[in-house]
Order: sequence, then C-alpha cells, then structure tokens
Amino acid sequence: MISIINYCLKHSLQQNSQEIEILDNTRLLLNGKHKSVKLTIGINAPNFNFDLEILQSGPLDIAFENLITFTLEQLEDFSKCFELYLSKFVNKLSYPKIGFINDLLSKHDNKLLTFNYTNTPSRYGCPIIDDNTCFIHGYACWNENDNLVLGIDEKNTTIDPLFTPFRKYFQRASKECNKNFRKWINDIKSRSRVDSVYYNPHLEHNLYIIGHSLTLSDRFILNELITLKNMTTTIYYHSDDNRINLMKNLAAILGYQKFSELIENDFVKFEKGSFNRKIKEINPY
Repeated sequence: MISIINYCLKHSLQQNSQEIEILDNTRLLLNGKHKSVKLTIGINAPNFNFDLEILQSGPLDIAFENLITFTLEQLEDFSKCFELYLSKFVNKLSYPKIGFINDLLSKHDNKLLTFNYTNTPSRYGCPIIDDNTCFIHGYACWNENDNLVLGIDEKNTTIDPLFTPFRKYFQRASKECNKNFRKWINDIKSRSRVDSVYYNPHLEHNLYIIGHSLTLSDRFILNELITLKNMTTTIYYHSDDNRINLMKNLAAILGYQKFSELIENDFVKFEKGSFNRKIKEINPY
C-alpha cells in the first residue's frame, strides 16, 4: 500500500500533494494534521481515474493509464524477485525421483511440456535448453532477465489493451516461452494433413499429464493438445478424490460433448500413479 501511496503522491494532479508525509499504511501527515487514507478505484471519477482519498480533505487524482503502468512495473519486479528465489533456493533443494515418472521420461523421442518454473526436468536427465523441452511459463534462472509468466486467466473476452500485458498468452509470447510448443503442435498437425509431405495416417501420439490440476487457467493449451488427431491422453492421479476433481476440471475444459466422446472411445484415460515408489535422493546442485 505504501508503494501505491508514494506513486499517487508523485503523480498527483493536485498542487499540494508534496506537503503530505506518509506515516504508515493508513495514516498521513497533512499540513501538520493526522489524516486517514482510503484507496479506491471508482467509476465515477473522470476517465476511471484513481482516487487516493484523504479523509476530511480532497482526493489526489491519478490518471488511470499511469496506475496500470505502475501495477505492471510492480508485477515485473515481483516476478524477478520470485525467479531469483526459485533459482537460488528451490532449485538447490534435495528430493527423490519418482519411479514411474522416470520411466516415462526415459522413453525415446519424448517431448516435455512443463508448467513449472524450476529445474526438476534436468534432474530426471532432461536438458533445460533443448528442442525437446518447453518451459511454457518460463524457467527460473539466476540472471538479469525476467523469464517467468505470472499472468491472469485467458478468457475469450475483449479487454482494454492496457490490460493485455497481464494475460498469460501475451507474456508467453513476449518472453518467447512457447516456441517449442507451437513447433510441436504444427509438426503433429502437418502429419495429419493429406496434402503434407509428412502425412502419416497411421501415426499415433501419446500425451501423459502428471501433476497438473487441469484448472481453467491453462485450458487453451490443454484443449489443443488433448484434442489433436490420433492423440491418446493418459492422466495420472494419486487418489480417488483427486481423480474425480481432475475429471470435473477436464469436463470444464473440453465441454460435455467432447469430454464424453474422448472418454468413451479411450482417447482419454485416467491411471493411478505410483507416486510413492521413489528411486533415489537427488542431491542439490
């Protein structure tokens, strides 16, 4: 809150805003008198301006566009701090390998799509920088670049372009996290087209989903993968309750008709994973 107040004071359209001193999150010193402060975004303000209302005093008007810019800068700062924390601490933790996951990743010609930020795939022998691996939401590394996708849900609704940088799909594109994924999708589709030199009507594809809750936030990516021609999807669960939740989420992603069609024709299967079968402890880097 103090960051927002500071920003409001700096960019206020009021003449006397510099006479205000911040005492704590909710109190200001205005011309020698203590005042409470209330932050609101009100549609009654001109051009959806941001109001910093000092009780018993007048508002500080902030241009709506400036507030969005400030919020985006704060998100980018947090994203970088979070990335440094993951790369400096979380990436160095010890943990065991899970047997059946190791078996799946050991198969020939795998493509690994991970929604996580950490270096877990490398500890299973999958190279971080490789054409067969895609960190769709970015990879946490120790450098000056901000590589993480921390966006909001993707909906088929039109929004003000000012909010576009907060969307996941935009961050994936701007941070170039989705190149390998799109390349794989195009390759699979080309093998299903009769007019393609890569056409192979007998080629089958297998998709294994592990550890993803199948929530709607990633529905466009999941829907595109699961509904590809000749794709069989196996979804691993760890308990009966987990299986039911995964099925409910998948139904929301696919819609009842496509969900029923794929389940009934065994193009989507649910299998209980042996998550308790550990291989060995992976030492930190």
